[in-house]
Amino acid sequence: MLDKVGVESRFEGGMRVSSSEVVDVAEMVLCGSVNKGIASSICSSGGRAIGLSGRDDSLLQCTKQENKDGYDLGFVGQVETV
Repeated sequence: MLDKVGVESRFEGGMRVSSSEVVDVAEMVLCGSVNKGIASSICSSGGRAIGLSGRDDSLLQCTKQENKDGYDLGFVGQVETV
């Protein structure tokens, strides 16, 4: 999807660097079609579900993470609280 929207992928020390543009595309895909598809499948199987994002009401709290070699990976972090 990054290629489709013209966002370049960059890697440091074998890990993806997540720029703000990469995060925007990931959020668009995951919070859009993927999230809706999962919730829809649960509902069609008799369950109840709604789709939420980690950004909704600051649902996820994270700390910035660097890889083991000290590369700055951009908007990559470790989830601390939910």
